Amino acid sequence: MNFRARKTMMVAQQLYEGIDLGKKEGGITGLITYMRTDSTRISNTAKNQAKDYIESQYGKEYIGKQKSQKTQEGAQDAHEAIRPTGAHRSPQSLKSVLSRDQYRLYKLIWERFIASQMAPAIMDTITAHLTNQGVEFRASGSKIKFKGFMKVYIESSDDQKKNENKWLPDLEEGTYVKAQKMEPNQHFTQPPPRYTEARLVRTLEEKGIGRPSTYAPTLDTIQRRGYVTLDNRRFVPTELGEIVIGLLEEFFPEIIDVTFTVNMEDDLDAIEEGKSQWLQVIDSFYQGFEQRLKKAEEEMEKVEIRDEPAGINCEKCGHEMVYKMGRYGKFLACSNFPDCRNTKPILKEIGVKCPRCKDGNIVERKTKKRRTFYGCDNYPNCEFISWDKPVARNCPKCESILVEKKKKKSVQVQCIECDYKEEPQG
Repeated sequence: MNFRARKTMMVAQQLYEGIDLGKKEGGITGLITYMRTDSTRISNTAKNQAKDYIESQYGKEYIGKQKSQKTQEGAQDAHEAIRPTGAHRSPQSLKSVLSRDQYRLYKLIWERFIASQMAPAIMDTITAHLTNQGVEFRASGSKIKFKGFMKVYIESSDDQKKNENKWLPDLEEGTYVKAQKMEPNQHFTQPPPRYTEARLVRTLEEKGIGRPSTYAPTLDTIQRRGYVTLDNRRFVPTELGEIVIGLLEEFFPEIIDVTFTVNMEDDLDAIEEGKSQWLQVIDSFYQGFEQRLKKAEEEMEKVEIRDEPAGINCEKCGHEMVYKMGRYGKFLACSNFPDCRNTKPILKEIGVKCPRCKDGNIVERKTKKRRTFYGCDNYPNCEFISWDKPVARNCPKCESILVEKKKKKSVQVQCIECDYKEEPQG
């Protein structure tokens, strides 16, 4: 859905607090259960509702077998799992009373819940081993024999992956096959990708850090304080963030260790369950922390991000311009501050001349919400802007502007005036 964590929780809160379904449907009704939980427990009432719905819509063979539920270690089990309050309320039946975002989130919750109560899918799989002059090639294929829960929900669609059936023809041992095409592919080891919000939340869950109620505020805090920025939906550390983490590693190594956070969560759970005394837990922590704190107060130098010369002069007073760090990242400012308050954003040229004024260069800019767009550096004299990145050549059909349109998994060059399009590039 490409929702940010904060937006997801906000929309979920709306569904939980209630939507007006009209007088006939009971007025304002909560559509999902409490959402700040990682519990997987489901009540028998909800299971029976789901069972009745599955049988009426898909047939008895699609009903899953009831399994004994195991509580996930460390899970907050005071609430049920996140689920629709009524299995009979399909997303389609509520589409007219929900906003687009509410509908998309409710659809995801409803489909995953119903699918969890359905029979497993049955797949036929086959692997063929082909040998040629001592070299072995393998081909694998699968086909859906019984859809089961996949009738409602397919997991791989979460990551926008295609779920195609690759089926091999009937083969027998000793069969000769002819290679129609050979495509050599070379793969290199790639570094781990930077965290997206979704992947970071998943990692926090896997490592046992935090709770569902703290994930969204944590992600919001590290962005609001300027420790990270979002670039193409991925977190990138800022200069300030790298300085802060360096100081924490030097003076408080135990605090930022993942195991410390996990152990502290366990200690707090033990206090809640009456297995530990809070005074003893806090005292054992503070004895070491107090010494670290005193050392940091004495030895930690005040952090000052020095201004970097930009190599250009201020057009208002002639003094040198410098790079400064602000709330939204670096920007250009006059070194003669406060006598001169001239500031400018840092513009990144993309190597394309402005198609409108023919004089300026196209530069990358950011909105206040950090969304990227492209405009002429002669602004405000030239007001050319585009959400899509222009390319350094004109349309061969009408001589207009070509831009890069981002698709789900590719980029396609197309004209903004006529129907000219090029093949998408992965």
